[in-house]
Amino acid sequence: MLLRGGWEQKINRPLTLVVVDEAHNLARGTRGLRLELLLATINRECRYAQFLLLTPFVDNADDIARWLAPDSHEDISLSVEWQPNDLAVLISRPQPSSGRSNFHLELHTIFTNRKTLGRSLLHSETLQLPDERPLGLTWGAVNNNLSKLAAATAHALNSRGPSIVLAGRVSHTWSIARTLQGSSPRQELSGSTRLVQRFLAREFGSDFPLVKLLDYGIGVHHSGLSDEAKMLMEWLLEHEHLNFLVATTTIAQGVNFPVSGVIMASHQYPYGEDMPPEDFWNIAGRAGRVDQESLGVVVLVANDDEREERLRDFVNRRVLALNSTLTAMVQRALLEWGHLELHRLHFLPEWSAFLQYLAHSYRQVGNHEQFALEVEQVLRGTLGFQDLRSQDSMLAGRFIAEVQNYAERIAGKPLSLVDETGFSWESVNATLIRLSEERITEDAWDPDTLFSGSSRSLQRMMGILLDVPELRDNLETATGRRRRNGDLLARMVSDWVNGASLTEMTEQYFSTTADGKRLDPVTAMTECCQNVFGRLTQTASWGLAALQAMTLGHGIERLPEAEQQTLRNLPARVFYGVNSDEAIALRLLGVPRGAAQPLAHEMNQREPHASLQDLRATLVQGDARLWHQALGSSGRDYFSVWNILEGNG
Repeated sequence: MLLRGGWEQKINRPLTLVVVDEAHNLARGTRGLRLELLLATINRECRYAQFLLLTPFVDNADDIARWLAPDSHEDISLSVEWQPNDLAVLISRPQPSSGRSNFHLELHTIFTNRKTLGRSLLHSETLQLPDERPLGLTWGAVNNNLSKLAAATAHALNSRGPSIVLAGRVSHTWSIARTLQGSSPRQELSGSTRLVQRFLAREFGSDFPLVKLLDYGIGVHHSGLSDEAKMLMEWLLEHEHLNFLVATTTIAQGVNFPVSGVIMASHQYPYGEDMPPEDFWNIAGRAGRVDQESLGVVVLVANDDEREERLRDFVNRRVLALNSTLTAMVQRALLEWGHLELHRLHFLPEWSAFLQYLAHSYRQVGNHEQFALEVEQVLRGTLGFQDLRSQDSMLAGRFIAEVQNYAERIAGKPLSLVDETGFSWESVNATLIRLSEERITEDAWDPDTLFSGSSRSLQRMMGILLDVPELRDNLETATGRRRRNGDLLARMVSDWVNGASLTEMTEQYFSTTADGKRLDPVTAMTECCQNVFGRLTQTASWGLAALQAMTLGHGIERLPEAEQQTLRNLPARVFYGVNSDEAIALRLLGVPRGAAQPLAHEMNQREPHASLQDLRATLVQGDARLWHQALGSSGRDYFSVWNILEGNG
């Protein structure tokens, strides 16, 4: 958190401006609540701070402004209608044609952003596309399978330029990509595409289907890939080396470049809920090419009247007001648990975040008596409490009383550990007890043995972390929910830190289901990437950093600075998947994991103990020879990929 007592002191000047991009995420469950509480904390503790919230989707900007500045809450809303091209939202429907299994596609217009589209794809409300049986598919195939219908639509519109095809699930992206490949000709590949193919083959194995798909101008983008692979897919599309990028709908939060069209096989996220209107229009705003006079199109697919009607309703939904989740949390707690005793709700992620906010506020106020006097002012700092009080003043009063009761429970506790760990006090207390039982002390943090693969300390630590509510679900899921086992997690972490490749991690830990059934290679690799990148590395590094705060404390400051840095970097080894401070520094500079360790060894031999700034200068000013000496024949490719990832390619 950016707090007056900490971060402002480090930069030696007051925090005066806080910029929040995609501010509509304030309404997004636990993620939104954490953002709300962070803004409330800054607003309370940084008296000069002003806020710039960026979002095109807010109906209640004055309410948000009043929350952040109750005494001077005039919101300034800037609305710009500029768009690089006209935009149309359409529905693609297959229609049977004469002849066995023949069909054609019709596009039905449901939205345009201009009254007159001029010279464009559309000349009427309904347009028949000229292709008969695109991709060689049959009427039965497209009428019974939305993924095939989306692929056929994308193929029929391909002459307009590169497009994104969105699927609701990771498995569907592969089936759509294979369908597109079926009747697509091999491309004359650019040197850039061949570079990406070589990189993917090294990272995922030469048989990984994405390598071959690139031969046909088809890319794939989803959570079952590494961040580097996803960034390279975006780069290839942006530079028009791809005809299609098949992605999951979660790309809505990250896509930041225009394409000629977006074809949606699904308007739902992988967990089955409709995409919020703001996310849909965020995607729609990317359709349209800046450098060409073309109409941007967003196409949803329907195979019957009922689905078409649902899609029309979906597109016509309005963006709702930006509201806090705190009100719903309070109401849900009473409905589902029958009480508002906050210490008994700490196991829920959203309540853990709120309890951390209370503990931090308690520390800042200074003592229990003063907090009891100021508790309503503290709560008024949240957007949600204002809403709760306006809806049900009696419930708001009960909530204040429960917060005061909670303050009595945490009085006199070492609450600094709440800020240092990101856990509720209840989780901190339970973890301190477990650490004592397992005899985990400062001696456990031996950089030479912790990730050796046989460290009992790491096994015991992982077992402790599996009992922390804030971490439990991610860590259990990271093992494929095979069993709740600290030993298994410790082996996974050790292998990852010591350089195990994605293919090795996949074969060792994700090649079978929990009941022993063999997975196909693509599904296994997807499971590996989703769990290693999305859960294991982030959650285990967070957990280890929290355990360090509880076991090392301020005693670490008595050590020499170099030893302090090495100890503090141990959780980062898990996050970045490397086993030295020098390799962590290179990962911070954007070097891919596969190159970081050998490159760090080579650079350390040339210039031991170089600063981060010096390392950056060496990389920026150097050429591929250094990388070649460190990595052999793959060095030049890694050098080129690094330049692309850093925006130099």
